[in-house]
Amino acid sequence: MTNRQTSDLDRLRTRTWAMCVAAAVDEFSPTRLEKHLNNLLGDEFKDATGVWRSYCEGSSKPFKRRAVKPKAVWVDEVERLYPGTSRWFYTPVWYLLEETEFYPSEIYECAKQLPHDELAEYLLSGEGLEESAALMLSELTMQVPWLLAVKPSPEALGAMACAMRRAELAGQMPIFRRAGIGMLWLLDRLILKEPLPVRECLRELRKIVKEKFDKQVYPMGGLMRSPPKRRDLEEFSKRVKLLKAAEKAFDKCDMEKGESLIDQAFSIK
Repeated sequence: MTNRQTSDLDRLRTRTWAMCVAAAVDEFSPTRLEKHLNNLLGDEFKDATGVWRSYCEGSSKPFKRRAVKPKAVWVDEVERLYPGTSRWFYTPVWYLLEETEFYPSEIYECAKQLPHDELAEYLLSGEGLEESAALMLSELTMQVPWLLAVKPSPEALGAMACAMRRAELAGQMPIFRRAGIGMLWLLDRLILKEPLPVRECLRELRKIVKEKFDKQVYPMGGLMRSPPKRRDLEEFSKRVKLLKAAEKAFDKCDMEKGESLIDQAFSIK
């Protein structure tokens, strides 16, 4: 990982968060936004004059040390005032997009940040205190990326990034590639749900993901590239739609239909 790559991700994470805050407050002037937040938070949390302009530009960040979940008191305090503003800040996708090798312990720590009843259950095998992080990570199947995408959210995107790195660690290149397709698919849907200034930031994030998988080299009888195509996204979408329909069928206690839809979603063709 280069310093340039780190700073680019830090800048984009900060800008995305700042735009979430600005949209929640409905104030896009950095000066007025800073004044408004300082008035609400009081002197204890008062930030330096002009810092919100640098947040909006991404030239400074609200945390000192890069981590799976960086310590960012300012982010937490604004979240208390405007719930949901940290939704993009704390997704582990920023951490996992670093161009570096990841230890099992790092992937495990990222997965632990996810909702355990919805996403982490697909990635973690247990909570045994005596086990190593490598053993705590579940063995992935080809179906996991589809399952992680059923309910699009910033957390689901983080889970997909966890699956990507877990597959990479295990040498499961088809799952690694499918998780990359899943990240693109999720971003396409999540971008549309956000206010316009946040969309601009997330389009940059999508560009980073796309560039990563466009240039990714796979050892398939020799080294080759296999960039995600439109048909890959369409196929991914078809599988997820079947799983969503199965979930609705189960909610209506139509077990036979639900199981049939799951079989269709998981079928090879």
